[in-house]
Amino acid sequence: MSNLFRILLFVPPMFLFVLPVFSQVSGTLEQNPLDGTYTVSVISASTLTPAQSVTQGAGITLRAAKGTLNVIDLQSITGTWQAPDVIAAPIEAPNYDYFIFNELDIIDNLAYTSGAKIPMFAFKNSKDCTPIEIIDNNSDPLNVEPNSISLEVANFFSIFGLSSGGGNAYSGNDAQASVICPPITLIVSAATNPLKCYGDVTDLSFSAENGVAPYTVTWTDAVSGQTNTLVLPTAGSVSTLNGMPAGNYNFTITDASNESQATVFQLAQPAEPLEIKGIEALLESCTGSTDGQVYVDDVNGGTITSGDYHYQWAGYPNESSSTLSNVNAGTYYVTVTDDNGCSDTGSALLETAAEIELSNTTIKNVSCNGAANGLIDIYPVSPTFNTEFDFKWSSNVPTANESAAYQLGPGSYSVTITDIIGGCVKIESFEITEPPAIEVDYRLVEPKCHGEKGLLEIIGISNANLPWEAAIEGGESEVESGEKFLLEPGSPMKLVVTDAKGCSAEEDFIVAAKQKMQLEIGESQDIKYGEEVNINAAFFPFDNVSFKWTPADNLSCGDCPNPVATPKEGVVYQLEMTDSAGCKIDDFINIAVRKSRDIYIPNSFSPNFDGINDKFYPYGGFEIVAVHSMQVYDRWGGKMFESKEKFKPNEEDKGWDGSAKNKPADPGTYLYTMNVEFIDGEIVLFSGEVNLMR
Repeated sequence: MSNLFRILLFVPPMFLFVLPVFSQVSGTLEQNPLDGTYTVSVISASTLTPAQSVTQGAGITLRAAKGTLNVIDLQSITGTWQAPDVIAAPIEAPNYDYFIFNELDIIDNLAYTSGAKIPMFAFKNSKDCTPIEIIDNNSDPLNVEPNSISLEVANFFSIFGLSSGGGNAYSGNDAQASVICPPITLIVSAATNPLKCYGDVTDLSFSAENGVAPYTVTWTDAVSGQTNTLVLPTAGSVSTLNGMPAGNYNFTITDASNESQATVFQLAQPAEPLEIKGIEALLESCTGSTDGQVYVDDVNGGTITSGDYHYQWAGYPNESSSTLSNVNAGTYYVTVTDDNGCSDTGSALLETAAEIELSNTTIKNVSCNGAANGLIDIYPVSPTFNTEFDFKWSSNVPTANESAAYQLGPGSYSVTITDIIGGCVKIESFEITEPPAIEVDYRLVEPKCHGEKGLLEIIGISNANLPWEAAIEGGESEVESGEKFLLEPGSPMKLVVTDAKGCSAEEDFIVAAKQKMQLEIGESQDIKYGEEVNINAAFFPFDNVSFKWTPADNLSCGDCPNPVATPKEGVVYQLEMTDSAGCKIDDFINIAVRKSRDIYIPNSFSPNFDGINDKFYPYGGFEIVAVHSMQVYDRWGGKMFESKEKFKPNEEDKGWDGSAKNKPADPGTYLYTMNVEFIDGEIVLFSGEVNLMR
């Protein structure tokens, strides 16, 4: 069953067009600006409660420009409303589409309150914003008899307590019976407006409301006059222009439906820039008097609400006025700030005033390096023509309050000169120099051996005024030439070089004495032939020396200090000692060698077998090599004994036992002979008498 047919069910069969019997209900149409929802409501002129308020049927017809409305998201709020029947561009109103909404169920629980708004249903438009209205039953061109669709197109409410015989209780439209699209709006805002300082820039933000997205915004630049364009894709989206200066901006916004709006946005700033127009300087009375003045005499522009600008002098954090006093010559900088924090910086040159001048200043530098005979002598002249001054020299000047400083060494000096009457002050600095020190290049040659002299030779002299002279002080020396000196070692000495201006250089030195070598090999010695003697030399130094004996015959070593000597005849030995420098010392020793014939032959013996002196034989020392033969004879020449072989002295078993032919010999005197060989190879014959006792 179509919605149009449902409407006809509520129309009595004798009427095609329903006429209102009791007009008590009016219709309204509203749109929620947040989500675009449209709501249709009715307002009752009377208060009705069930059963008088039972609504037996209802219909509401809306119209909108052709093709601009497509109903979606229909929501029944009171009763059950059906999706609309659409009559598109009827002949009577070809520029409009009609939308017929019907409520066919009986609403038996609804109460009407006089003047109260009762929402019936809500919907949305899937298309862009368009004007929508509830038709006027009395004037709408489609609600005529007859019409092109042969149907009554009207707003209809059948309420039991208000309608009789199926009459229509809808009285007409409320004042809010239509919805139009709000005009397109461009919202322009500035991060700061007005700008705090002349010439500042800020950010401008844009957003669009209403209309149909997207939006095109054009504007004219306030400075260059250039036209610019930007696009806002949606309503509520924000675009920002950075760094925009003050001025009037002409904006035009155009939406997708070609609706446009022009607006002018004024970005204000202070009328004039903050500017320091003038800074004046008043000279100090004289240099150093510190009574000059600098002041700001004209400031313009900016924003002032507190009465005056704010002043800040560079280097003077506690000075906030427009005047800076008690200053001396120099350049001074001031920053002036207004109440918005805008500032301008200016400067003024406080020129140097007349100052104390120095006339006929005498400076004498140090004459010789290391001396203290410099001089500074000044003659001040004051701009006030006063002649009384106070002089305060730097602490390294030995003189007091005088115009001259003397006895000065090399260095920097300063003096503060004060005009006692006029108060002018001058500080002057001076530099005293000294010539470079005389430099002496020389070499020392130490003596090679004890007893020799050292040598000093001057190789070169620098920074001396010619001619120069050299001398040796201290110790013993002799001039070999103008540049060479022979020196006695062991004493401190000083080399003094003096140039033509009397400047001198000194060098202390000492020539080390060579240690004296010592050698002692002892007194002369007398030895027997064949004896050996130990020669023990005493010497110094103990290390790094060598020895040589001459002659080296019959010595156990020829290069040591303590050889064993076994000379065969008298000899004089020389020992020469040489140190690492080649210095030599020697000593001599005389060794006399005598041939010894020391032998003891007893003159008696007693062969009685008592173990004492029982045999006759010779006694001797190392000098005797052997007894070659020994014979004993009686007084008549008869041989009593003869040795058969050579034997050593002191060998008792080789001696005569006082027997002959195996018989004891008679006591008495006997004769003996012996051939004895000595160490030197000589054989000596010894003979004599021996007494045999029993």
